[in-house]
Amino acid sequence: MKQFLVLWQFFNQPLFAPTTVFNPVKFLHNYQIRQRLERCWMYDSVQLLERCWHLKPLFSQTD
Repeated sequence: MKQFLVLWQFFNQPLFAPTTVFNPVKFLHNYQIRQRLERCWMYDSVQLLERCWHLKPLFSQTD
């Protein structure tokens, strides 16, 4: 089903737009990169900071 959606997006590109990619392999590569970037942008920074806060320190500070 996922390949069908990618293929559908490939065929529904605007023809005369400067971002149109005619090579299907290059389009798939660009699509995968966009998907990874969107996942990174959607990642909640609060969750990341909470996860880092609860990690054990590598070095303990001794006074």
